[in-house]
Amino acid sequence: MGYTDAQNLLAEAQAVTAAAATTDYINLGPYGAQIDVDAGINTNTSINLGNSAKALYCVVTCMTTMDDTGDDSTLEFKLQTDDNTSFSSPADVIVVGTFPATSPAGTRYWKQLPADVDYQQYLRGYFTPSGGNLSAGAFTVEITLDAPKWKPGVQARSYSQGTA
Repeated sequence: MGYTDAQNLLAEAQAVTAAAATTDYINLGPYGAQIDVDAGINTNTSINLGNSAKALYCVVTCMTTMDDTGDDSTLEFKLQTDDNTSFSSPADVIVVGTFPATSPAGTRYWKQLPADVDYQQYLRGYFTPSGGNLSAGAFTVEITLDAPKWKPGVQARSYSQGTA
């Protein structure tokens, strides 16, 4: 994964044990604003977020091991869009992944943002647990240009100490 722009973080190590929106949302720009295209004035009715030369990805990483008493919980994460910051009528964009019970720290799901969605002005994430009794878990959610390729602990380099 490349660099993460702090303005593209929807959650950073957010503890989740019940249904919850991400701690942050992204303002995608002037939705519904009047645009003066050579005085032809047009209204921007959607944001063209997923249809660009460079793909965007939503990446959700488990930062603290999930836990529950019966090991039967799951936690679904999806992206939502709406025309207001209270998300009074959110539209689901995509389900990024469903974390199984006791997912260890470092478990990661990601999906490319779809191009065939009419994104509204605001974008957030939403966690929905089901089954069991989720008692622990923290997650970081980001929008990035790069799909993850690195897995913690798997590709770490080790160096032997040389002798002089």
